[in-house]
Amino acid sequence: MTKRIELSDRIKQLIRESVEDDIDYNNIVVYEASAASTRPITQKGSPYDGAVLSYSFLQEMANTLPEELVTLQVMHEDHFLPVGRIFAAEVYPADQGHHELNVLFYLDKSSEYVSQIDLAIISEVSIGALPEHAYCSECDFDFRTSYYAMMYGECENGHEIGVDGCHLRLTKLEKWKEVSLVNRGASDKPKILNSAKQRLGKEEVQRLAASGSPADTLYLFASSAKTSKPNSEEPTMNLNEHLLELSQKTGRLESEKSTLEAANLALKDDVKNRDETITTLNARVKELENDGTVKDLETKLSSSTSALEKATAAFRPQYELACTAAGIEKVEDANLDTMIQVVEDAGIKLAAVPRGQQTGTGEDEAKFSDFDPHANDVYTTP
Repeated sequence: MTKRIELSDRIKQLIRESVEDDIDYNNIVVYEASAASTRPITQKGSPYDGAVLSYSFLQEMANTLPEELVTLQVMHEDHFLPVGRIFAAEVYPADQGHHELNVLFYLDKSSEYVSQIDLAIISEVSIGALPEHAYCSECDFDFRTSYYAMMYGECENGHEIGVDGCHLRLTKLEKWKEVSLVNRGASDKPKILNSAKQRLGKEEVQRLAASGSPADTLYLFASSAKTSKPNSEEPTMNLNEHLLELSQKTGRLESEKSTLEAANLALKDDVKNRDETITTLNARVKELENDGTVKDLETKLSSSTSALEKATAAFRPQYELACTAAGIEKVEDANLDTMIQVVEDAGIKLAAVPRGQQTGTGEDEAKFSDFDPHANDVYTTP
């Protein structure tokens, strides 16, 4: 029984609505597949094992077309060019109260996969889609909010995926990326349909509505088949490895965050201590101002400064005489300490001159001789 769908005017119109251009219909083959359903997903070793897609999730996928591009890939290897295109989708009731998402896709008639589909060598498909929410079936914890939870398969309330019927409930479509031809689908009955089971390709089916959806991050690939990258020396990183890497990065970032927070607290304590010291000093200054201590100190300082200036002015003539008599270079702006030192040095120098030797003008020496820096010294005889 053939699986190919007749290229009627309606099918051609659906393709035009998707690709927005006429194509050579003689070179394509169209098929219908049941791509996903509300039945539990079988994907051993994955957090999505046992997960259930909601009806609204399937409906949002159907509404994505024809405005969004959804490609047909092989084994979810999206680093290779697509082999076909999904151009229509619709949700139908299924047995036991479930629902199915049927899709129409086309391939190049010369593609190797056409004959393999016709010969039932390839008969199953799998979706690559991203749910916005992955709720715990037991407590509604959203696994999409925590890489740790997704990696270890355990929510923050201790419920483990796969234990006692616990599973993920996938709701709200974030991005539908592709449908893949696979050797084994994860959902029950995700197959390319023969003419007896086709519904979307039938002429009585009405056209599909369309709407958009936002960008992608972490995808559910609803296939239990292990994918590999042909002719590649490096294997593709699986979900658990990716989550482990992200977990390690998160751990490093949290460690750095703790270090920065500790440094910030230490800085705040230091600033607080400095502020307290400044406050204490300001209070002490205010206290000294209030009790008159500062004013008394200012008065004493002013008085001392005035007395020093007077002493310096009174001593300067003796300093100048000492410089002249002893042949010492005079410094115009010498302070009192300097002048006293010069006078003492001059006295020592003159004392070393032999009697009768002249060391300057007679008048200056006579004046200087009247000044004896040790005149008031008291000497006692033992």
